[in-house]
Amino acid sequence: MGASKVTEMLMDSKMRTKYIFPTIITDGFTIKEYGNQSTRGQVGPIKLVYEQMHILAPFVSPRDFRFLRLCEKVTDGMWLIVEVSPDFNNTNFQLNSPARAWRLPSGCLIKDISPGVSHVTWMEHVEVEDTALIPILYKDVFFHGLAFNSDRWVQILSRCCHRTVSYNNIVQNQFDSPLQNMGVLKVLTQEDRKCIMSITDKMMKRFCSNMNMKDILEILRFKDNDIFLSVCRDQENANPSNGLIVNAATSFWLDAPYQMIIEFLNNINLRSQWDVVCYGGIVKEIACIKFGNQLDNSISIIKPHIESRNNLLVIQETLVDPLGAVIAYAPIDQEDFIGELNRSWTKTVLVSGFIISKDGNPECMRMNFGGASTSRNVAPTSPNGSLVTVAFQVIYSKDIEMEFINIVNSIISTTVDRIKLAFNCHDP
Repeated sequence: MGASKVTEMLMDSKMRTKYIFPTIITDGFTIKEYGNQSTRGQVGPIKLVYEQMHILAPFVSPRDFRFLRLCEKVTDGMWLIVEVSPDFNNTNFQLNSPARAWRLPSGCLIKDISPGVSHVTWMEHVEVEDTALIPILYKDVFFHGLAFNSDRWVQILSRCCHRTVSYNNIVQNQFDSPLQNMGVLKVLTQEDRKCIMSITDKMMKRFCSNMNMKDILEILRFKDNDIFLSVCRDQENANPSNGLIVNAATSFWLDAPYQMIIEFLNNINLRSQWDVVCYGGIVKEIACIKFGNQLDNSISIIKPHIESRNNLLVIQETLVDPLGAVIAYAPIDQEDFIGELNRSWTKTVLVSGFIISKDGNPECMRMNFGGASTSRNVAPTSPNGSLVTVAFQVIYSKDIEMEFINIVNSIISTTVDRIKLAFNCHDP
């Protein structure tokens, strides 16, 4: 993608939050624009923006930033974006934030290197004052700079650019699974394929933004056996009588390299080992599109064989970056899916999924795999561990009851136990 287009995307708060960095920025918007031109090469107004950044773990506090963003055209084919917090000593806007944070001079340089191809140099420089303790499970990730480092931002940006190109240039062989021969769906048109990518865009954004386990309208929190439940209204659902969405999540350490865990969760032949929807049954992938410079980035439509629900599909997207991967999926009835393709369906999609990451252990980083501290404050003996977060969304139409909470806890605990069993990792 050309430097001009990349610069335009990075200056758009909505694009950054919803499409470019959904696995880092869980909320963001432009507070104010200043029209006065400060330099000859300034492009557009100076913007005062807000961004919330999160590691996507239910018990880790997100970081709130407010800063100025300026874009300047340096020369033909080269743009500079600079970001800095203007009120380093003013913390009034962060009074309710457990992680006060400021952007010191940061930004990126984008330049064309050939037609349609650009080079990005990124610099991150922040100061954080955590009033809430970082859980020991994630201390190495933060203290070794893995959570929000420059390399992660650049590679996620690169993935987004590849995905955008794929969206605009989808070819038939990217969906070469014989959908029509299996009798599952109609023959997909170009617009249908774009619609599928739009659906997974929304799924991924919803999944990531809900991982902070809070909602400004209404929230209840429960904690039992390290499983966190939060309840919030579905803001995208036009019919409030349809109920509340319950987010259930937990994080744990697993004695396996993160690449191996990603491969396991994406292996269609092994899905029945952990997925409560199709446990023990036959599962087929009926469509797949891959994008980006890593083939692990993909969108899949999955057909589980369930006698009682023969019309059920699962739509899933996997996004990979230097820290690990986010896998978001949602079960959906075939008729509802076709209705979505026809833009005539308004039901709520309940998204579940996984966040897999390196655990930040220095020994593992030298070995280029995972490893480190556990939730029980005990360091593992083998340096090849990973951090895994499991999250489910369930809709509930009445007041929260302990029976319902127990059912949700059972679902998430069962999934965790099955994953641990697959890697022969048992709790002491």
